[in-house]
Amino acid sequence: MKKLLYLTVWDFSDAESNGICKKILSQVNTLKKMGFEVDFAYTKNGEVYLKQKEENILLGQVPKVLNIILAHRIFAAHLKKERYDAVYVRHCVISPYYIHLLSILRKNSNKIVVEFPTYPYDKELSKGIKLRLGYCMDCLCRNRMKRYVDRIITYSEHDEIFGIPTIKTINGVDFDSIPQVKHARKKSEINLIGVAMLSPWHGFDRVIMGLKNYYENKPDIVVNFLIVGSGGEYEKYVNMVDEYGLKQYVKFFGNQSGKELDHIYDQADLAVSSLAFHRIGLNNGSSLKSREYGARGLPILSTIPIDYLPEDCSYVCIVPIGESAIDIQKIVDFMQKIEENEDMDEISNNIRKLTQNVADMPVTFKPIRDYLIEEG
Repeated sequence: MKKLLYLTVWDFSDAESNGICKKILSQVNTLKKMGFEVDFAYTKNGEVYLKQKEENILLGQVPKVLNIILAHRIFAAHLKKERYDAVYVRHCVISPYYIHLLSILRKNSNKIVVEFPTYPYDKELSKGIKLRLGYCMDCLCRNRMKRYVDRIITYSEHDEIFGIPTIKTINGVDFDSIPQVKHARKKSEINLIGVAMLSPWHGFDRVIMGLKNYYENKPDIVVNFLIVGSGGEYEKYVNMVDEYGLKQYVKFFGNQSGKELDHIYDQADLAVSSLAFHRIGLNNGSSLKSREYGARGLPILSTIPIDYLPEDCSYVCIVPIGESAIDIQKIVDFMQKIEENEDMDEISNNIRKLTQNVADMPVTFKPIRDYLIEEG
């Protein structure tokens, strides 16, 4: 059995409701199911851990300021004693300490792969003083990665990143942990759902503006928007809803998980994917949340085709890229059209099956596994 280290500095203090935490844990479990013995290095509430078998070993503590850099320093000090067949790193801002950590891992492992959750990511790092400082450091250090990293795992179409060959795949989810929705569809009502760590690229403000325009025309069909999650855009969305008089139609649920989240999903008819990727310079549909929507069996609202579904898929409602308000009447027409020949249970079954064939975690991880186990 090959021994593998999965390393991330992502904070697991909110592991139950945070989608990225869920994804990382699903990746770790998938690697175990594929036959790897996995050590898991992570952070939680300012503490740095290495999980070996079922034992969580505390390696050290880091302050909120410079926590990522100092976590890399702690990992480097402790992991130089370990030996691995392969190392899987979830990418973050590149610093001299990150490069030093990679150099330590290079000496003690046969292969190193680094997953880039987003690429290109320059625009994502260029907003705010703290992020801009990190971006400058990243730019200075990024070309040194190729000395130590064998492959970059990307959800983009790039053959090479920072001079390192890529393994191209798509985002995947663990279908065993995501139940299909149980619809209670009302023909006089459409419930949209958006689940996210509310950031500018989610573009939910476009839906809220669209609802304002829609209700000015006194429509017959009620359209609601269920927003699940918190984040930097939360206050902005709440203020927009107050200003536009939409409290009756836009509901905020905060962070949710487990049965509470399942119950909210069961009320939904259409899921809202990221509608403002253009704000950070992205143009592909490999968002993690769109996989969960597909696994739940929900049709999707998007500005671009969803990469795991056929380009002409009738279960995706495409709206224009840009800053304009979403045309809510187009969503109403879309829902009425897809329900002409199928009920929502049939639609849900078809979407889940289409998604599982392509985006189930074991499927998306196969090219990574194949590379990690090949000799040479």
